[in-house]
Amino acid sequence: MAKPWPALEAKRETHGLSDVQVLHGFATVEDAQAYLSSEMFIQHVVTALQPYLNTAPDVRIYKAA
Repeated sequence: MAKPWPALEAKRETHGLSDVQVLHGFATVEDAQAYLSSEMFIQHVVTALQPYLNTAPDVRIYKAA
């Protein structure tokens, strides 16, 4: 199965009663930033989640040591 984004190394979703977390793993911070600013993310992911968002999504990038 092909990866949805070339630099994506891992993806995990967790669902709670009041939130949804989607964790992605990328090789570099730059790869993560490129994904977040991509047309695919903006047009497909954010648009698809819009009905479930009460506020702007809380997007964070963490760098592993």
